[in-house]
Amino acid sequence: MVSILKRPKSLRSVVDELGEVKARIAELEAREQELKEVIVKTGVSEAEGKLFRCTVTRFDVNKLDAKVLVSLLPKSAKTLKLIAEASSLEPRTVVKVTSR
Repeated sequence: MVSILKRPKSLRSVVDELGEVKARIAELEAREQELKEVIVKTGVSEAEGKLFRCTVTRFDVNKLDAKVLVSLLPKSAKTLKLIAEASSLEPRTVVKVTSR
């Protein structure tokens, strides 16, 4: 990945800027949630503004808790092989920032 920084900043300032950006995002996400709740409470399935259109879709999601499923299955070599075949590893990188 190419760095978007034209001139390297000190790592401290980069970390501080990241924290500030995440704080602003958190504020915006909180406001987004409040606005969504207002729309959902009206019971409408769609709404129009001057600039944007909104749709509300209600549905159920069936979730499978893999840890519970594995704990319920017999601990046999065949079971472990099937779990391994149905599993995959995906490389991830996580950067977390917290206020000091």
